[in-house]
Amino acid sequence: MIRTITRPLKAPTLPILNLATLQNRLPLLASDKEDGIRCLICPERGPISGQLKPVPNIHVCQTLNDARFNYFDGELIALDSEGRDLSFNDTQSAIMTVLGRPRFEFRVFDWFGNIYAPYTERLQFLAGKCKAYLSPHIVLLPQTLCRTVKHLEDCESSAIS
Repeated sequence: MIRTITRPLKAPTLPILNLATLQNRLPLLASDKEDGIRCLICPERGPISGQLKPVPNIHVCQTLNDARFNYFDGELIALDSEGRDLSFNDTQSAIMTVLGRPRFEFRVFDWFGNIYAPYTERLQFLAGKCKAYLSPHIVLLPQTLCRTVKHLEDCESSAIS
């Protein structure tokens, strides 16, 4: 069932100080937190930000305004000439400026075409779409299946470092 989006799903704002408290919820998927511009692709509106406003950059919008990417949810990250992530401020400047042709990736982590499907099913569906489309701008954000608290702690330590 496809529904109109009214707000993007967000991660909890309160930090989890002791990952051991998640023991009874294992296994869990973990991914790095991307520091970019939240983007959702809505069929009726095209690429929109986390505030549900159109993404201003014309080049980014034209690149992503493709029905194949409908219902993708992720982060827009601007890249330097070597393909490295720019800082959040530089990403924000590139993506939120109307003109210009920033080099960018849309790192997708969810598909909201069926919000009632379990996340693992949505992720599997999204992985198939990303593989089929082979766009240099669309990148599936890697997820790590953590079966133990130690593995979760290792993922957190790696991300922080």
